[in-house]
Amino acid sequence: MNTSQQNKQANKSFRKLVVPFLLILSVLANLALVYVIFEKKDVEIARQKKVNAEQKANYSQSLSRLSIRLKQEITNSKKFGQQQQKYRDSLTKVLKNVETDRANLKRVMVLTQTQMNAYKLKIAAYEELLIRKDSLMLGLKEINTMLGDKNRRLNIRINQTIEDKANVEQKNAQLESKIKQAAGLKVKDIVFKRVNRRGKAKTGKVFRERNISQLQVYLSFIDNELIEIGNKSVIMLLKDEMGQTLIPSSGSGTFDLAGQETSYTMAQNFLYDKSAQTIMFNYDKDKPLGKGKFFVELYSEGKRIGTDSFRVR
Repeated sequence: MNTSQQNKQANKSFRKLVVPFLLILSVLANLALVYVIFEKKDVEIARQKKVNAEQKANYSQSLSRLSIRLKQEITNSKKFGQQQQKYRDSLTKVLKNVETDRANLKRVMVLTQTQMNAYKLKIAAYEELLIRKDSLMLGLKEINTMLGDKNRRLNIRINQTIEDKANVEQKNAQLESKIKQAAGLKVKDIVFKRVNRRGKAKTGKVFRERNISQLQVYLSFIDNELIEIGNKSVIMLLKDEMGQTLIPSSGSGTFDLAGQETSYTMAQNFLYDKSAQTIMFNYDKDKPLGKGKFFVELYSEGKRIGTDSFRVR
């Protein structure tokens, strides 16, 4: 075998060794890249879990402090006897709500952003309520220390404290009303569809009169952890440009709106379960709508929860 043949043979042997080696290097490089990606992902997941756990711990500590303060206030109020029974009952009711929130928080493994916002709102409301209650207790203690003094200054102070108490109770009622309002349904999106005589549906906000056999209105709701699971009712008013509510041959009725009996186009009851729910109103056109702009108003529990419009040409 001459030198040329020996070189060719050596090159072939070298390639046989190098090619597998390069393949192994490529596989190792890909594995290293995958490892780095998953490592970063695990680090981010761990960071998010840590932040979530810290936030949950903060909420738990805040609710625990509120519970202790409320129990102390209830104990202190007993010094005033039966005359402050209504005040103690109010504190006891708030304490019960706080303990329920504490129990619910313990059961939750990981808080969603919506749940975080809900607990933040509740804790802020409880703290504001306690500030008002503290103000009232200071006034009551002041009265108790001056019961033996029957002069004019005492009477003035008593009257002023009673007035302050009435103001505090009024503000507490307003705060509780705000919390109740925050716990109501709110419409997130409204989608209009027209269905023609052939059953073909089209989504939009501008429709031709001749293509409308049915009008479908789809609703989705804003996530709100303050809303309790249970039966809910949504009322729809379909109005023309003149503000007149369209009344179909069936399915309509009346409801109380700001103290006035008001006619509605359609109503629907459903079970709210805190999921991403969508409900639909199906309006059968039994007479021409006419051209122009139409408005949809939606109500629940006497409050407007959404509105939108579409046009017929």
